[in-house]
Amino acid sequence: MRRNRRDVKVSVARMSAIVLAAGVLWTPTAGGAQPPPAGQAVVDGVWQAELPIGGLWTITLKLDGAQLTGSISQGPEDPTDIYDGKVEGSRVVFKARGGNGDRTITFTGTVGAGEIAFTRDVQVREGGSPGGTGIYGARAVKEFTATRLSYSPALVAVRQNAPVQDLRQWARQRAYAISSVETDTRGDADLRPLRDIIGNAQVVAFGEPFHGGHEPLAMRNRLIRYAVTQLGLTAVALETGLTTSKRLYDHVLGKTTETDAALRESFSYGFGTYPENLELIGWLRSFNAAQPPARQVRLYGIDLTGQVFPYAYRSIEAVLAFVDQADPSLGRELRTRYADVIPVFRSDSYGTLTPTEKDAITAKIQDMVALMRRERIRLTAATSEDDYEWALRQAVGAAQDDAFLRSLPSTLDLKQLGSSPENFQQGERWDHKQEMREIAMADDVLWVQQRESSRGGKTFFFASNSHVQASLVIRGSINRPFTLLRYRPAGMYLRSALGRELIVIGTYYGHGADPDGPRPMDLAGMDGLLSSVSIPRFIMDLRDLPAAGRLHDWFQAAHHNRGWATIVAPIENYDAILFLDNITPTPPPQKQ
Repeated sequence: MRRNRRDVKVSVARMSAIVLAAGVLWTPTAGGAQPPPAGQAVVDGVWQAELPIGGLWTITLKLDGAQLTGSISQGPEDPTDIYDGKVEGSRVVFKARGGNGDRTITFTGTVGAGEIAFTRDVQVREGGSPGGTGIYGARAVKEFTATRLSYSPALVAVRQNAPVQDLRQWARQRAYAISSVETDTRGDADLRPLRDIIGNAQVVAFGEPFHGGHEPLAMRNRLIRYAVTQLGLTAVALETGLTTSKRLYDHVLGKTTETDAALRESFSYGFGTYPENLELIGWLRSFNAAQPPARQVRLYGIDLTGQVFPYAYRSIEAVLAFVDQADPSLGRELRTRYADVIPVFRSDSYGTLTPTEKDAITAKIQDMVALMRRERIRLTAATSEDDYEWALRQAVGAAQDDAFLRSLPSTLDLKQLGSSPENFQQGERWDHKQEMREIAMADDVLWVQQRESSRGGKTFFFASNSHVQASLVIRGSINRPFTLLRYRPAGMYLRSALGRELIVIGTYYGHGADPDGPRPMDLAGMDGLLSSVSIPRFIMDLRDLPAAGRLHDWFQAAHHNRGWATIVAPIENYDAILFLDNITPTPPPQKQ
């Protein structure tokens, strides 16, 4: 029987006086800041709250021994220094002045895991201005919660004291070596620990550190083959558009026969150029050909069809094509009704529409979803239950893309988003826009899971680490003090819906390069620690880690992840980790 499961070890860890808030353990370094007393929260870093009324509030704190310093600011305004700051256990208190000295604001906060719950008390001097609804004003909210955005030098101290020997000793019994990412002629004995890791989970989420690496894709294919033949897997859900994946779905089930060129075009984001994806499609089709319908494996795309790319209209077109087949008269009526929607329902046109025009499109898409549900009996009788369910989901997909497009600023600079997210103005931040995509992905995975569980199957969800992780995504650098992007990923929504019926496996690596160039390993970080085990490829179950101590604290703390510059606390985000010593770019597709 497995010991030290997470529900036990988290409660034990919280009893330890040396485990500090936000999952960071202070370890002294030569010439470093003075340590806080045992049991005292680590508050150093940048914290932020985004309020419906009052705007974006940023609080920067630094604790050196008993002295707490820092600043507060609102939006792009210059910061104001704090004073009389102190930290007592999990309680933090400091003051700041506003309104040219007219007001004294006292902030009192309780530090939690990655956040501080604050209360404000504003004292206005006689004859002074009370101010408005900003961070310095007496009319602003009395209570608010600030989220951690970047970490303090205390984290660097943890990283400089990586528990190499502790991990090596633990790994002798708990790290399961993988013989190869390719098919192993000796069999799949090295994958048998997956049975225990996955258990009775209905959804297995497997993340890749970046797109375009051969080894994660090859390992994905090997895991899918094993899970299909040994663990009852009946569905594969990929990070690609839902609507266009219907062609892939039909092909692997043998309903249609597509050319390789058509299959490549059915993937989003250029993923069809990865030969590993076509290899997966080919294997699924071959496997299904020898199986009864109840044992056939289905393939789904679970991403937005449009997103920031000009393809959202494809979901509407797919629904119209289905209705054309089921009821030609109704199809002609709908094509007339949606003729003005299709040309503008795309990211490069939607932003130019007026609010009234956007509302009209939203209403028409909701009408389409309602019509598809209302006419279920007639449309199913004229086609098939499976084709109807897909068409209904494509209508829902159009509504998902509509919600995403409505959240975008009128002008979207993707280049700036990638290179300088800190320069986005308030109201144009990517956080909530990205969440519209994450919600759609999670909802689509749940749709797949519900379809598959009805026939006793399991679902394999493959996407980037930052989509499958089960806690808040924070993008940027641990040591870079700007307002980082942060949002709730699909894995976090899935964890909320499925609980322990979701298993999340994240991928780390040592050396490697994606198609855009090399990604050097951080020898002092998580990748360096995992490399020190000296096993080329292995899987480890994080739920088997010790309940407390240096090894637990390291995996509980947040570390930089090279994939998409995220900051990740492994225990909070993954149930297990796959480590690959090297990742090479996926080979280009062979010319026909």
